[in-house]
Amino acid sequence: ETKQLAHISTDSISVCLSEEGQQFTSREFSKFLYSQTRDLVFFIGGPDGHSEIIRKKSNHLISFSKMTLPHEMALVVLTEQLFRAVSIKKGSKYHRD
Repeated sequence: ETKQLAHISTDSISVCLSEEGQQFTSREFSKFLYSQTRDLVFFIGGPDGHSEIIRKKSNHLISFSKMTLPHEMALVVLTEQLFRAVSIKKGSKYHRD
C-alpha cells in the first residue's frame, strides 16, 4: 500500500470509494468531478476494505451504494458513472432524469 501511495502525486485529489461515504445523484457526481481543479485518484478497496492510511490520505469519501460491492463491481460502477458524468457535461442524451 505504501508503494501504491508513493506513485500518487501530492497535487492530486484522492477519492476513497466506500459504503460509508457521501452519496451523490449522477448529476451531482458530474458537478463534483468538474468542480475539481486537479487530477483525481480513486481508491477501490479490496475484500477487507481500505486501510486507515488510505482513509486518512483521501480528500473525499464517496459511496455509490450503502451496500457492500465486490471491488470488481465497484470498478464497473465507477467507470459507468465517469462516462455518465462526461455525457451529462456534454449534454448528450445518454443520461435521462
